[in-house]
Amino acid sequence: MTESHPGSSPLLSNYSDGGENKVNGLNDSDTVSERSGSARIPQVVEEIKDLYAIAIPTIATGLLTYGKSAISMHFLGKLGKNTLAGGSLAIGMANITGYSVISGLATALWLNFESLLLLFGQDPTISSIAATYLAYSIPDLLCQSLISPLKIFLRTQGLLENAADNVSTYGIIIQATSFMYNFPYALGLAVSTKVGNELGANRPNKAKASSYTALLCSCFTAIVAMLVMVSASNVWGLIFTDDEAVLSLLSTTLPIVGLCELGNCPQTTICGMLSGSARPALGAKINFLSFYGVGLPVGLFLCFGFHLGLLGLFLGLLSAQIVCAIAMVIALTRTDWKEQANRAKKLTGGMGEINGENNEDVEAAASECF
Repeated sequence: MTESHPGSSPLLSNYSDGGENKVNGLNDSDTVSERSGSARIPQVVEEIKDLYAIAIPTIATGLLTYGKSAISMHFLGKLGKNTLAGGSLAIGMANITGYSVISGLATALWLNFESLLLLFGQDPTISSIAATYLAYSIPDLLCQSLISPLKIFLRTQGLLENAADNVSTYGIIIQATSFMYNFPYALGLAVSTKVGNELGANRPNKAKASSYTALLCSCFTAIVAMLVMVSASNVWGLIFTDDEAVLSLLSTTLPIVGLCELGNCPQTTICGMLSGSARPALGAKINFLSFYGVGLPVGLFLCFGFHLGLLGLFLGLLSAQIVCAIAMVIALTRTDWKEQANRAKKLTGGMGEINGENNEDVEAAASECF
């Protein structure tokens, strides 16, 4: 982790030090790292410790939140297949029309975000960029408010044979994937923080080391998640139901979902790296093309064309995860870390520019984020 001066952001800390190397090139530690070649094992271990120091609290928070719905699903399943199916739909509807509405009330806050940031003494240039980003996010929020209830409506139409069995199985699978998602999600947040700090401190080699270490950790997590899901395919459902039809469908579908984790864990972690390097637009494009351009057509074709039902939908998801993970790894390997450090310097204003001397460079760099 980078050290910052009291009262300053880690992203700005080393730009105010006045060191020539830290402004115009690599700092001393990066120069030594570049000369010595690949990172040594102790350095990798230290990176892993730093990442999980950030990730573990996030994992704990996610698991506690997950426990609420998992316990509800457990008791619903004991009341019968139809109750479990109804509960699965109810939880989804509650998330979309209830909890998300409360979150959506933040829209008013988004529209007044710049004035609020200025009120709390934030830099005018950065406040303006943050407000612009949130303003452009509002149409997406409105679209989601229409799309999400529509998805719930379509799920209730019985387009698949044995709708109750499929919806019940889907609800149980969601519990499994929600549990597993906590780990790559937390790792993505951790690497986002690390990469942002290292690039802001003009240490591109350390940012690169953090990214590849996080990818290594995510691959290990993916293998463990896959093995757990495959080995638990015959027992996971017993936590929620004893219906033979649901358990049979679950035993054939859950291994496919386990294979999805081989792509999901790395791509979620690399998304964190892209966010930390101020490139969320690239991650959004990759996800959109992978899931809507590949996964959705393949899933629909296998589901209705080959009559594979729920299994076909998850095979479509698997194809999307594979494409997405490959594209994300390519994005990681092709990253020019020195260039990203220079972008970070522009985004944070560099030396003295944060006070408005070079706002055009800041705005130009910020436009690349969208």
